Parts: sequence; structure tokens; C-alpha cells
Amino acid sequence: MNHDNIAVFAPKSGREFGERVCSHLGIAPCALEERDFEDGEHKTRPLESVRGKDVFVIQSLYGDAGQSVNDKLCRLLFFLGALRDASAERVTAVVPYLCYARKDRRSKSRDPVTTRYVAELFEAMGIDRLVTLDVHNLTAFQNEFDYRDPGSISFPFGGTQPGEAAAGFGHHRRVRSTPR
Repeated sequence: MNHDNIAVFAPKSGREFGERVCSHLGIAPCALEERDFEDGEHKTRPLESVRGKDVFVIQSLYGDAGQSVNDKLCRLLFFLGALRDASAERVTAVVPYLCYARKDRRSKSRDPVTTRYVAELFEAMGIDRLVTLDVHNLTAFQNEFDYRDPGSISFPFGGTQPGEAAAGFGHHRRVRSTPR
């Protein structure tokens, strides 16, 4: 199987799972730099070329003692944007746990629909696909993204089916509605 056109990144808070996925696929995760600054800002960038590649970033968005949900989300969004800026052909965010996924409707007047806001952040970064496992309400999840292509999304791992790829990733949405 030829993986020359595929790049998989696993930032440190998702590295263990990312390495297991890469092992299953028979590839090594790509190198990246993650740097924290004294003022609380950070930088994450690929350390190898992604020009023209189909890029996958594996990062779960749950809070833990090391980083809050918001920190992980912000870091992931900035990294996805950096990959797009580095001329990746396609960018897929593999987010086993998607933060704010349970806030997919208004339960009281003036409640935020935070799932939609998170979807808009991913769309603003120019990603092509989002893959997640933990979807609270699949219909609401599908409706939050600017989704116009009813075709299914397949994984480019030579014959690997979505159920087999990456240890069984579940729900996915094509984010970009128009070609670049």
C-alpha cells in the first residue's frame, strides 16, 4: 500500500491514540512542533511538507488536568489552519470526542447552540472533513455543518473500510461545500 500522499499528525494530547491508529495503518505519525510561550500562547506546526497531501490530524477534545477543552480546541484549530496554509490538498480532523457536542439545541430561550459555533470554527479553518465517534445527536450534528454533498466519505487507505480504519472511527461529515 502506498502512503506517500498521506500524512497523519497526532498532537501530544492525542498522541497515544494517534500512534495506535498509525500502527494499525502501518505508517508512522508525522513530526510536528508544539511550543508553549510564557504568556500562555502556543504554536503548533508540521515539521515536514504537507504540500499536496491528504492530511489527518487526530486529537480528542476533552478536558483533563493538562489542558482544558478550550485550550485543546484552540490548538487544534490553529494547527488545522497551519496545515491548510502549508498547501495540504485535503485536511481531515479526526476528533474521537468532539467538545460541546451535547449543546446541539436550545433547551431555554436565548441558549447558545454551541455545537453550531464549534462547527463554524472548523469550517473557518478550511478543513475538508471531520470524523468523530461521540455524537450526542447525529441529525443535529449533521445539520450544524455546511454540508451539501450527499455522497459518502471514504478513507484513502487502500481497501480499508471506514469501520476498520483508525480503529473504527464512526460519524463523519464533509465540511467544505465547494472545491478550492
